[in-house]
Amino acid sequence: MDTNKLLGVLPDLLVLVKVVESGSFSAAGRALGCTPSAVSRQMARLEQALGSRLLERTTRSLRLTEAGQLAFQHSQAMLESAQAVLDSAGAHQAEPSGRVRLAMPKAFGRRVIHPLMPAFLARYPKVDVQLLLDDHARDPISDEVDLVVLATDRPPPGLVARPLMPVAQWLCASPEYLARCGEPTQPQALQDHDCLFLGETPDDCVWEFARDGQRQRVRVSGRYIVNHSDIRRDAVLRGLGIASLPQFVAADDVRAGRLRRVLADWECIPHAYWGHAYLLYPAHRQLPRKVRVMIDYLLETVRDPAAGVA
Repeated sequence: MDTNKLLGVLPDLLVLVKVVESGSFSAAGRALGCTPSAVSRQMARLEQALGSRLLERTTRSLRLTEAGQLAFQHSQAMLESAQAVLDSAGAHQAEPSGRVRLAMPKAFGRRVIHPLMPAFLARYPKVDVQLLLDDHARDPISDEVDLVVLATDRPPPGLVARPLMPVAQWLCASPEYLARCGEPTQPQALQDHDCLFLGETPDDCVWEFARDGQRQRVRVSGRYIVNHSDIRRDAVLRGLGIASLPQFVAADDVRAGRLRRVLADWECIPHAYWGHAYLLYPAHRQLPRKVRVMIDYLLETVRDPAAGVA
């Protein structure tokens, strides 16, 4: 390892992360307390040291090259490791205190995170918790929240993304509905059933399925349209039809026999809200101990409620 060379590029790697996260040399300069030209010189120096072009610049945007994407990812990991060193060094300092603000989708907060909070509050008596529950994606920097939970198959760049648990969509119906209306054995058969869907966009009534390399798209219909997963769950329990529900919403009812999975041998591919639930926060920010203990607690305690449910 060439220590002198490494020490020379470390500050520039930090600047690279800041440029990508802020979206411009000017914004990065303001955050770092220097001029855009100084940021530009550091990026040129870093590209020369690495022997690769890292950024493609236009008059309106910046885009990472393939080499730049790799350098950015490694730089994020490096900063996260450095933060871990600082945290471990101060692990026995003052007891964590203050308020932690967490933003997340309503159903995930209600079903997964909220049940874990009493034990967290008991463990850290000087830490307050504010849950911000809505289904619009938030940004931990511009929305001034400490942590964001996002369910996606592609976590956004520029943030640390720690996976909490998988998120899938299950088709479910009550045993009474299936006894009355029959159980579909192929996705196309859903056209003959009452289906509950979100109704927020024209494509919400188009359900897509995959199995063994084949895909099917089905346009469904139904008399009850609702964009809240807990209400859809209640409607399905009342026998109003077949609905797509996050697995963490339906798991307890399926386990208890109150609901049955429909087309369980097919993968339901929604337009959004699937993949993994990620815990997001800025890579460069020095996290207060109150936030660090919340991150560690969630990584320790969040479990998929659907584990073991067929």
